Amino acid sequence: MSQQERPDYCMVKQFEKENPLMEKFSAFPARLYEGDPFYLPKPVALGGLPATFFLAYRDGTAAGRAAAVINPEISYHNQATGLIGCYECENDPSVSQALFDSMFEFFRARGIDYVIGPMNGTTWGSYRVTEPDDDPPFFLDNYHCTWYAEQFKGYGFGTIARYYSARITDMDRSYERVP
Repeated sequence: MSQQERPDYCMVKQFEKENPLMEKFSAFPARLYEGDPFYLPKPVALGGLPATFFLAYRDGTAAGRAAAVINPEISYHNQATGLIGCYECENDPSVSQALFDSMFEFFRARGIDYVIGPMNGTTWGSYRVTEPDDDPPFFLDNYHCTWYAEQFKGYGFGTIARYYSARITDMDRSYERVP
């Protein structure tokens, strides 16, 4: 297990699935979403792909998590591509920065040219960042903290694809996006 100290009170621990830290990794979202009526617990699922896990601590308390996944079936611009999965993080730029820094160091050491996230292994698992919205989430749709889009954009991630969901209550009308 390696640890990276940061001068801004964050520490990131890197470990493999067999490590006892997986218990804290798995439990972190329940604390993050405590009291949120839309949160549904999900197991750590990465499509059976091997992963390296990262747990960020702020002042000794878990404050963020993510998994680095290399799926040999996914490439971007025909280049080796890494995936950031299981991303959960408090609304603290220092914590998200520490997580991203640690994962990008991991990917660079393995010759990875592009990183896509969040994506839990494949698009069959949870993937994408949803934009903040005042409407409740769709049944079984992707759901996460509203600040994730800003955390990814703040680190330099850009949009590579878009996904659109809408409730249509007036079925007698023609909709431009439906065809």
